[in-house]
Amino acid sequence: MGYVRPLLKLVFEDPQLAGLQVRCRRLTLDELFLLGRMQPTPTGGIPAAEVLDAIYATIAAAVVEWNLEEEVRCDDDATVVKQPVPATREGVRTRDAKLVLALIEAMTQASADVSPPLEQPCNGGPPYPEASIPMQALTSPNPPS
Repeated sequence: MGYVRPLLKLVFEDPQLAGLQVRCRRLTLDELFLLGRMQPTPTGGIPAAEVLDAIYATIAAAVVEWNLEEEVRCDDDATVVKQPVPATREGVRTRDAKLVLALIEAMTQASADVSPPLEQPCNGGPPYPEASIPMQALTSPNPPS
């Protein structure tokens, strides 16, 4: 029987995303490099439409489940209901840039297994015993002739 890597539970730093729960599979190296292309281009523009579409598809393929909802107005325009956002390419494509970038950051960090910081800083352990041994110049009772 083979080993299957467990799913990742994404953690978001942004307090506006508090309560968002996303479980996804680990990204492949190719997918990590693709998501890295979401960074702004040297001219300050956004990536080409084909790259964006591939990024949306990659995110949607990696997400197993999320609790993302959106508020939708009913036909009477007075009633607002919450509907789940599907974890599909279209569902990702219709989200705001801040959320998509937060997803990309959380997915890449979790997939790359970036370890969390240590609870307490490491003090380097106890000093070497040689540092506590007194060192004095040796004097010889009879200088060499």
